[in-house]
Amino acid sequence: MRAIFILAWFLLVSACAGTPYQKMGVGGGYDDRKVTDTSWSVKFISNVKSARGFAQEAALYRSAEIAKAKGFKFFAVVSSNVHFNQHGSYAGGSLIFMTTTGQTATIDAVGLQNRDSSFACASATADSCGVFETDAVLRDHAEVMRKAGHR
Repeated sequence: MRAIFILAWFLLVSACAGTPYQKMGVGGGYDDRKVTDTSWSVKFISNVKSARGFAQEAALYRSAEIAKAKGFKFFAVVSSNVHFNQHGSYAGGSLIFMTTTGQTATIDAVGLQNRDSSFACASATADSCGVFETDAVLRDHAEVMRKAGHR
């Protein structure tokens, strides 16, 4: 009986919290995959309790972690998008209400050894691309990720 109570309490508390910075799991997190030896794709799914923009920030941070692990001083975001997940309830063909269930951010990145390396922007808009210094992203976003459970 006590185990059921603890499990129910844990589920209740976790349902009220924003998505932690974690590998994909219950409530969201990141998933990444290697595309080539120098490129990767990161997806971060956050729930509705996460701050607006957290999914993008977490995906960028994960990209920086990958770049650092691969020895790249810089990385270029060559494609990115954010999708706000919404669900509507209909009755009699009319929308009754709309709910937001979180965000999904996807980043495709390429590792670079210097800021001046060329890369091809694959996004529909050029402002979705850019070059980032790996250590600066890790430093500048560390506090937010720590508060979201990153160790």
